[in-house]
Amino acid sequence: MLKKFLKANLGLVLTAPSLLLVSCGNNETSIIFNDMNNFIAYQNVFTYTDEQEQKHKFELLPQEIDQSENEQWESQPAFIVGNDNYLRLNCERYICSSLIFEGNPLTYDQYNKLYDNDYKETTKVQFSYDYLAKTFNLNISDPNTTEEKVFYDFSSTSIEVDVEKNTYYYDQYKQDEELILISNQDIEFAANDVSSSKIDFYDQNEKLTIQYLKELTNNETLTFNETSNEIVGTITQENQKNIFLQIFSHFDSTLNFIVDELEETNENETQKSWTATFKKEFKMDNTIIKSIKLNLEQTNEDGGK
Repeated sequence: MLKKFLKANLGLVLTAPSLLLVSCGNNETSIIFNDMNNFIAYQNVFTYTDEQEQKHKFELLPQEIDQSENEQWESQPAFIVGNDNYLRLNCERYICSSLIFEGNPLTYDQYNKLYDNDYKETTKVQFSYDYLAKTFNLNISDPNTTEEKVFYDFSSTSIEVDVEKNTYYYDQYKQDEELILISNQDIEFAANDVSSSKIDFYDQNEKLTIQYLKELTNNETLTFNETSNEIVGTITQENQKNIFLQIFSHFDSTLNFIVDELEETNENETQKSWTATFKKEFKMDNTIIKSIKLNLEQTNEDGGK
């Protein structure tokens, strides 16, 4: 059934690059990256070889630093939140040097593989293969010329990734589902004429969890209130709210904390808290999330809790 589907649609898929080009007033072109799944395509095409001669597939995140070389490795978050609301690699945890990936032959079976029983996602991967082939001026190979039945022969190609310039953020890919990791990376293509481009990638398996959120915000108090569908936690200073707005800004740019009604504690003190409600819900660790509530930690005059 799959072969029939792909055969019937092969003409459409193979002309994908031209369909994805959008003409502008200045005759420049741009690619609609939402119609491509670059991550899976690059994973299947490119590998790099490390100092131990081990081959690695293309990944959104580079190799982690050897823990024996960094005693503080476990305490290092994966990302640092920038002032522009993008996440950047923490180079105390990851190897941030540029990486050169070598291309490999792509077979007909790889090109036609069905991903997650989802024809739409499969087509997005094929769009990416086609665009890569167009970038390197490659044509479809004759399946009868090699035993492996190569579709595109990328073996003479390579790319270089300037890892330190990678930016990341979390956003929702499917409605009502988890927030997944998305990355924009500087890719240099070693074709006839060396060219570079910023390419978008997403990995549906890299999901934002409560543990990742704790690391990003440096706040171990975060937990779920499943009754109210909230992420709840405690902060020690009011401005600590801001990092939550930064992390979720790509998912909800309108997110804002509103001060709750002051609550009196048993010691006749007031408990100050803020709530930020998302414009649409999402899942985190199989829990539906609608809002974040942060309580300001109470301190005594002498500085104690």
